[in-house]
Amino acid sequence: MSRITIGFLVRVKDIQDNLNEKGQAAIEFVLVIGFALGITFLFISQSFSATKGYLVHYVNFVGSRVFLTNDRGSRTVNTNYRIAEREARSQIESFSLGDNFDIDMTCRFQSFINVDALFTGSICEFEVETNFFPTMGGGDPAKLVSESLLGKEPTRATCYELTCEGITGTRTDCEGQEESMDITMYDNGC
Repeated sequence: MSRITIGFLVRVKDIQDNLNEKGQAAIEFVLVIGFALGITFLFISQSFSATKGYLVHYVNFVGSRVFLTNDRGSRTVNTNYRIAEREARSQIESFSLGDNFDIDMTCRFQSFINVDALFTGSICEFEVETNFFPTMGGGDPAKLVSESLLGKEPTRATCYELTCEGITGTRTDCEGQEESMDITMYDNGC
């Protein structure tokens, strides 16, 4: 029994205590476990997303390096870039990210030939799930971008054209005239 006192003049009223607290511990346990598991799954989901991001960055870097270092010595710059892009795509596809890790990645390569770009390299886009529970917080995937833009040494064909332009004033005047000109076209001056 508890006594309740009210006011200036004491009015005492006896009330029955409700000592039945059965189920309170079970409710607290369910709430705490639900919260703890939710936070745990959130961190696990975010760690998987971060791991996929690092994997895509690595694959993009490898493909970009293949693209930037490939030079077959063709006389036309566009042919060199097409061959380099084909080799880089082949290298990126060899990782099989779609089959092994369920990553759908699309890459594009840019150079000063096809785009007015300051840097040359590759840009890959992919999507990851942002929420472990799509019904809570939305289920739209996040669109992420991985860039590997470094800069490419001029191809041998570009070096030839620039050396020719430095000597004759135009990039095409040296074509077919190497026998009559006493110059070394593959100069280190590029």
